[in-house]
Amino acid sequence: MVRFLAGGYGPGLRGLAAGIGLAVGRADGGLEWTGLAAGIPSPSWLAGRGGVVHAALEETGEIASFRLERDGLALLSRHLTAGGAPCHVAVAGGSLVVACYGSGAVGVHPLAADGSAGGLAQVLPGRGSGPLPAQAGPHAHHVLPLPDGRVLTTDLGADQVHLHRRDDRGLARIGSISLPAGTGPRDLLALPGGEIAVLAEWGATVHLLVPEAGTFVVGSATVLPDAVGAQPAGLVCSADGRQLYAGVRGPNLVVHLRHRRGRLRVVGQVPSGGDWPRSLLVAGGLLHVTNQRSGTVASFRLAADGVPHPAGEPAPFPTPTCLLPVPVR
Repeated sequence: MVRFLAGGYGPGLRGLAAGIGLAVGRADGGLEWTGLAAGIPSPSWLAGRGGVVHAALEETGEIASFRLERDGLALLSRHLTAGGAPCHVAVAGGSLVVACYGSGAVGVHPLAADGSAGGLAQVLPGRGSGPLPAQAGPHAHHVLPLPDGRVLTTDLGADQVHLHRRDDRGLARIGSISLPAGTGPRDLLALPGGEIAVLAEWGATVHLLVPEAGTFVVGSATVLPDAVGAQPAGLVCSADGRQLYAGVRGPNLVVHLRHRRGRLRVVGQVPSGGDWPRSLLVAGGLLHVTNQRSGTVASFRLAADGVPHPAGEPAPFPTPTCLLPVPVR
């Protein structure tokens, strides 16, 4: 049996979430919110490893670590990070890497023996800007550890994806990949064969980064339908990496794409089941979509050909922004 933790925005960010929520699966495949796992301000992103859950506290500029328990979460540590609005965290080796949207910086926090994140040990500052009003400065947004130990991060404000290797200090930035001006690279997804899919919040596209000579080069770009002037958010794939799903805020869609021979092709689209799809999760043959503004999580069964079909009615969740599956202990 799998439980789910739900992150969300609290009153300080115009939301209703009182902290990290608990949810369970329904018989029809949907999810049901069952209560609060931990009271904490605006835990907008969650990541877990080895019975420890890490949260980006976007409202307060902090990160927090929790021990997963049968009836909820127990706080292990809480620290300020590298700047305002931390919006994504990921475990990379012995560190927790944090993307801070407000400052554009990437913060590195060493992990203790119990798996909790310690105080801020390193700051990789953001630099640059883009042509759009929302790109007046750097905006770090996503962290993707790669199987070979390198780490990618996006800068939505500067239209760049940064490449790092791990060293004794934490991370060393060894290169940057520039995307077309106004792209707004938001989310990253590793695909079979080593390619990286990049979801563009402002370009309404999914770009492929192709590995070449120890770095990546920009490959093909696929335009998302009905997304011009919208803000795509959330990119996930099926277990085999062949089917991709992108959320599109504004028209409130989930776009289905297929990955084959180094290219992406749009297959179709379905309504997201609410307003402002923020993040997506594929788990157990189901696709779950957090709809931030409507306060719902919509679920879809994935057919053999990858096409999503609604699984029951969307469920009420307090201003959800992400979901994390966790084992029942």
